[in-house]
Order: sequence, then structure tokens, then C-alpha cells
Amino acid sequence: MAIPTITPSSLQIGVTAEWVITLKDYPSPTWTLSYALVKTDAYIAITADQYGESDQHHINIRPSGQTFWEEGTYRYQARVTDGDDVREVETGIIEILPNYSVQLSGKDTRSHAQICLENISAVIEGRASQSQQQYSIAGRALQFVPLKELAEMRSYWLGIVNAEKRAARLRKTGGSKFRRINVQFT
Repeated sequence: MAIPTITPSSLQIGVTAEWVITLKDYPSPTWTLSYALVKTDAYIAITADQYGESDQHHINIRPSGQTFWEEGTYRYQARVTDGDDVREVETGIIEILPNYSVQLSGKDTRSHAQICLENISAVIEGRASQSQQQYSIAGRALQFVPLKELAEMRSYWLGIVNAEKRAARLRKTGGSKFRRINVQFT
């Protein structure tokens, strides 16, 4: 299998991560590439090596180097340095995915928006469990919210869930969240 040549949109804890980056203006080993990944209360540092005899930057992270990784969505900056100068070469988002093989029990992988949407839908459809009826949003238990307001809440949370799905698709395909509009002047 070929080694990817772009920064991945996701990494999975417990699985070797490897990619190669070519930076014509900042070749290895003259320049060293490093990534800083951050989210609330978590930080991951990744440093590239030279890829063989080439001028490419090689990132190769073994599971043993992921011991303290936490799952979640991280913002990252990729920078190069030659010891004196520092240049930013890329920014983005990387999703750190969990290692299910070490889970001791089940894990709810739904987002907060998905949980809210499912609970509201269950109450509207009259099939809510006791815990779903007692689920509170903005300090109000769902069982006491009028049907019209539940429908408005459902629309709100459905919009957020759909936005999360679009963002996940874009991260997976490396696309942009902005749509391109082509204009031709004649």
C-alpha cells in the first residue's frame, strides 16, 4: 500500500499512522517539520524524520507513541524550522479516533446533538424511555415541554446533526466547507 502524501483527516489510537509530506521550499533534513495538535485540555506533538535519502518529511507514529493520546477533534498547525527561522506550512483539523480494542465496556459514540435529537424524537413519537423523558435540555425535562416546542427543538438539533455529518464527510474527503461558485465573464 502506498504511503499517503497529505496530512490525514483522522488518526486512530492504537493504529500506526504514517504519511510523507513534500515541501519544495522547506526540504528535509535542512528543515524539520512538526505538528502541534490542540483541543481543550489536550496537546499532541508530532515531529517528522527525513524520508530515506529524499528531501521529504516522513511522519511515522507507532501505537507505543500514542499512549497519552485522547480521542476528540483537534486543531493543528504544521510548522517547519531550520533552527533559526520558523514557518507555518499548514493548519487544519484532525479527528483522533478511539481504540475500541481496549474498551472494557460499550461506548456511546453519539455526539451531544445526536443524543438530543434522538431523545426529542422519542418523546414526540410517544416511545420515550423513562430516562429519555427525564433528559433535560436547557434545564427542562423533555416530558414537560409542549409538543410545538419539541418540534422546534427537533428542527434545531436536526440542523446541527446534519452539519456534523457534512463536516465529517468533508474531513474524510479532504474537501472544503465552502462551495465553489464558478463565474465566467463574457
